[in-house]
Amino acid sequence: MLHALLALVSALPGAHELSPAPPPEGASPAHTWGSIEVHGSFLSDVADRSQIQNTFGYGLQVGHRWRRWGVFIRAEQNLWLASELSRDLEMGAANVGAGVDVVYYEGRMRSALSVGASVLLFETAFDEAGRTGFFVDLRPTGFRWPVGRSATIEWDPLTFTLVAPVLSGIPLLMLEYRTALSVEFRLGGGSP
Repeated sequence: MLHALLALVSALPGAHELSPAPPPEGASPAHTWGSIEVHGSFLSDVADRSQIQNTFGYGLQVGHRWRRWGVFIRAEQNLWLASELSRDLEMGAANVGAGVDVVYYEGRMRSALSVGASVLLFETAFDEAGRTGFFVDLRPTGFRWPVGRSATIEWDPLTFTLVAPVLSGIPLLMLEYRTALSVEFRLGGGSP
């Protein structure tokens, strides 16, 4: 009886309008994702004022996206290469925070903003390890390439990252111009 009723309803004019609308072009269903990243900065605003010249590091992100918009948490280590007096690699700062992102142009581009705490991981001439300030990471345009059904490679050619682990005394503030490469994995729901 139920099958006959469903067949009758589906034969009615306009029955196709009862089905859910397809998602907008380029949008994917809600899903959880994670990513791993490496980044480097060979330019910063402190190159002429500091013994810290180049920075590089790695990070992890986990987030959730609703079609185009999403939220995420981020953890990264920012290693510093001292260049004027020695070639020592310093532990730099650990940055942990939260952010928002938007994916557009049929999933091929992404913009993101994250903010959070920045913790100094080594002792300087003026500051002890463990000093805590803030960081801000702005990614205006990242280019994305899907790999299979569950991974995406992303390249951010230029990001603006303010790392400020020390805010008192002689502040330690660095504006880094980074390049980042990451691989994002879909952890649940939808297709890339």
